[in-house]
Amino acid sequence: MTIGVRNLAVPAEDMKGTFADLCGMERRRGLILSKFGRDRLTARLDQLLRSEEILKTTGAEVTRYCEEQGSSLAQSTITRILKYKPVDYSSLKGFFLAMKLVLEKADYESAEQESKDHDWGKIDPYISGIFRTLVERKTSEFVGRQYIFDAIDDFFTANPCGYISIKAKPGVGKSAILAEYVKRTGCIAHFNSRPDGITRTEQFLESICVQLIERYGVNNNLPLPPGATEDGRFLNHLLEQAAQRAPESPVFIAIDALDEVNLASQSSGANVLYLPQYLPANVYVLLTQRSDVPLPFHVFVPHKIIDLMGSEYTAESSQDIELYIRAQSERTSIQHWLHLQALDKEDFVTQLRLKSELNFMYLFYVLGDIEQGRYQDLSIQHLPSGLENYYETHWQLMGMTAQPLPRSKIRIVYVLATIEQAVSIDHISRISGDDVLTVQEVLTHDFRQFLLTQNIEDELCYSVYHLSFSDFLYRKDIVQAAGVMLEEIMLQITNSLWEGVYGDEQL
Repeated sequence: MTIGVRNLAVPAEDMKGTFADLCGMERRRGLILSKFGRDRLTARLDQLLRSEEILKTTGAEVTRYCEEQGSSLAQSTITRILKYKPVDYSSLKGFFLAMKLVLEKADYESAEQESKDHDWGKIDPYISGIFRTLVERKTSEFVGRQYIFDAIDDFFTANPCGYISIKAKPGVGKSAILAEYVKRTGCIAHFNSRPDGITRTEQFLESICVQLIERYGVNNNLPLPPGATEDGRFLNHLLEQAAQRAPESPVFIAIDALDEVNLASQSSGANVLYLPQYLPANVYVLLTQRSDVPLPFHVFVPHKIIDLMGSEYTAESSQDIELYIRAQSERTSIQHWLHLQALDKEDFVTQLRLKSELNFMYLFYVLGDIEQGRYQDLSIQHLPSGLENYYETHWQLMGMTAQPLPRSKIRIVYVLATIEQAVSIDHISRISGDDVLTVQEVLTHDFRQFLLTQNIEDELCYSVYHLSFSDFLYRKDIVQAAGVMLEEIMLQITNSLWEGVYGDEQL
């Protein structure tokens, strides 16, 4: 059986799903068309649902079905649903009751009853711009961590408001957990990111304030008023308004990487990002930060710390690591390596889990190296243990400790790590004084797996993928062994920036 919508045929068997699957159903979250639901709807109607034909065709089709069932549903409401915007429970229920005929009357009733048993809020799952790309990248291979999400949900349920801080060493998966939480709930979010140059407090305030205004319709209009990003007063005002505007719907905010905030961008002694010491009722904030970086943050509301390095999470973390390794070991290139090593899959999972020291970033690099054939002649017993040792091993394999020292390569890597933002090969060449071809060879061959590439204004730019690599470079013993003068590199970067703005004028 197929249902025709204009010139597109929708095989009903491709569109089956429960009401719970097609809606964003999580306790105390919103009732929205979920990512899964949208994917199922767009699988056969992709071009249609991405165009203005929504109003002319799909909207009209669903409206007709609604009328047949004695229900009224405005085309503007249908458009909001199909464009991934939040609507009230009755509207979304009416939409799916109508879509039953389009979806061959899939069995939604049991999930409808489930939805009535919970307290639903409204969450807009839209994630914009650079944050959307980051969330997609961080969650593309996400596994496990349900015990963390349960702990978050339990805290939010048990307290009238509050903060949760997820802390851990670099590479353990803090940002991935927060990104997955944002992906699941569609909550308001801000990601501090040194490689993307998003580290200043005013950037955070602008981002969160704009989202609060757009989400809850507070403060009437944009742009932000003068002084809104100078301190935390306007943010506090918007949080109060948002909480009052939707008293039955909790306000959820997620903020990643507090340790990457430039504290020089705010008043001394203030909470990091000017986060409020007090929160209105029904306002909850999820934070992540490194456990080894102290930050100014003092609050007088409930505050739960989830330390991913704590012994209470060791067993669950081990299971998640093994789950991730098993999934990755299904890749053809890794299967080939296991065959060459005469290694049983479960032995591989156990040994690599021990070597990883429960660090996902270690697995990301090592499994990538196995796929690229870098360990063809190396048994699993000889793989480096832990992320720090992995960096050291790669540093040596790239000849960075050879005599005489490869000063050009060392200088290029340290320039990129120190500049802390995405830059082009030409820009690095100007700062380091090395020719473009040398820079390109170092970045695209020797250290490719440690770098993130992105297209900025039609130019390919590079940044350090994970700050744990920068931490390794700045270790005192590595700096001394490499013969690096960090002050000299900083001066080169400063001179380059000055010349870009003021030309040949003297500092």
